[in-house]
Parts: sequence; C-alpha cells; structure tokens
Amino acid sequence: AYTVTLNPQSGTGGTTSATATYAAALPSVTAPTRTGYTFGGYYTGTGGAGTLYYKADGTGARAWDKAAAATLYAKWTAARVTVLFNANGGAFADGTAVDAQGRASKSVGYDQAYGDLPTPVRAGYTFAGWYNSGAVITSTTICRRTDAHTLFASWKANAYTVTLNPQSGTGGTTSDRKSTR
Repeated sequence: AYTVTLNPQSGTGGTTSATATYAAALPSVTAPTRTGYTFGGYYTGTGGAGTLYYKADGTGARAWDKAAAATLYAKWTAARVTVLFNANGGAFADGTAVDAQGRASKSVGYDQAYGDLPTPVRAGYTFAGWYNSGAVITSTTICRRTDAHTLFASWKANAYTVTLNPQSGTGGTTSDRKSTR
C-alpha cells in the first residue's frame, strides 16, 4: 500500500490523500472546489499534464501502477462567462453582431483578461469606455465574475464652437462654445 498525496493546486476542500494498493483500483476521493473553475481530475503532472489517475467525479481512472508513494495534481479549467455590451444610446457600427436588445456579446474566461472590446459610436458624443457597477473595464481587466454580466458604454458629450455671423450688424457675441446636451 502506498500513500497518494492529492495536491489541489489552488483548490480547497476535498480529500488530501488516499491509500493505494499496487495493481488495484484506486479508492474514491472527494473532489476539491475552486471559484470560477471546473475540476478535471488528478494527474501525475501539474496543470493536467501527465497521466490521469482520478476522474473529475473522484473515481479512479486506472489501477495504481507505481511501486512508491506519489503526489497527484488537480487539473482546473476556467469557466467561460458571457459578457454583454450595452451601447447605452450608441450603436455598433463596425459590423459587431448584436442580440434583439441591441447588445453585443462575447465569452470571457474566468481569471483571464477581457481582451478585445467593441467600440460603439454615437452622434455628438465620444466613447469614454466600458463600465460595470462604477468600475472601468478595459481589455486588460481580469474577469473575476462567474455570472453573465453587462458592461455599459460611457459617453462624453462633444463640445462645438458656434460662430455667429451678424450679417452686417455690429457688436454682440461672435462665437459660443456649446455641448450637445
């Protein structure tokens, strides 16, 4: 009989070790958990490298074939999260596909950067970025949410100079700077 140490690799809970008998089926174990990730079993190498010895449900994938104690490592797969983009009065003019409510969407991996984000347009305004609950979201922002969520476009009203032509008149204001609001 040999001690098999189970390294959860940033996971928590679950069985931490098991006793394996050479050439016999592995005993079942309880899988660890990790927010934003799906457990994929225990392997001989880190990150899912090497040989699978425990399946994701905690049952053995093969008989113990090592004549020594060993450590097995958890494999984790980041969950995919749907991110919706609400143009907030603007539109997606670059051919970005939208749903029935006019929102664009993409899938982002938990614990990964949002990556390329669409750029909406709106007459009289300059796009000022994507926001969610007051936080600015950029292409390098790391997604730490496990639920589908919506990012909202922020807009800055453009300012324009209006020149007033007095048409042979004199005095008065000759220009005024106004925003689109």
